[in-house]
This record gives sequence, C-alpha cells and structure tokens, in this order.
Amino acid sequence: MVEYIHMKQIKKALEKFGLSQNEIKIYLQALKLEKTSPYQLSRLTKIPRTTVYDTLMNLSLKGLIHMQQSDGIQPF
Repeated sequence: MVEYIHMKQIKKALEKFGLSQNEIKIYLQALKLEKTSPYQLSRLTKIPRTTVYDTLMNLSLKGLIHMQQSDGIQPF
C-alpha cells in the first residue's frame, strides 16, 4: 500500500513537470532497467512501438533519457 501511494506521488510530480501519461509510463519503466530498447518498452508498457519511439524522442529532448542508436536507451 505504501509503495502504491509513493508511486502515485511520483506520477503526480511528473504530471506537474509536464509529462504526458505515455511519457510517465515509459520513463518509469525505463528507470527500472539499466538499458532497454523501444521494443522492450513497448512490450512492457503495452504502448505501440511507434508511439514509444516518438515518446522517447520527447523524453530525450527534455533531458530525461539518453538515447544511443545501437545500445538502447538509458534514463539519467
């Protein structure tokens, strides 16, 4: 229960920062993994892969993740 409340607070904070629901889902999932790929994030979040690519670009432009073409992505 405490973890659920904590996650809810984190999501609220990210919303206030201006992240969309897809950005929040993808960013939080990426934080759980050291390195990942758009395909893996799509599979884990149930967000279409093309949407994941667009969302990752937005997160990268916001400075929240670092994208590497061949090695996947990493959250900062």
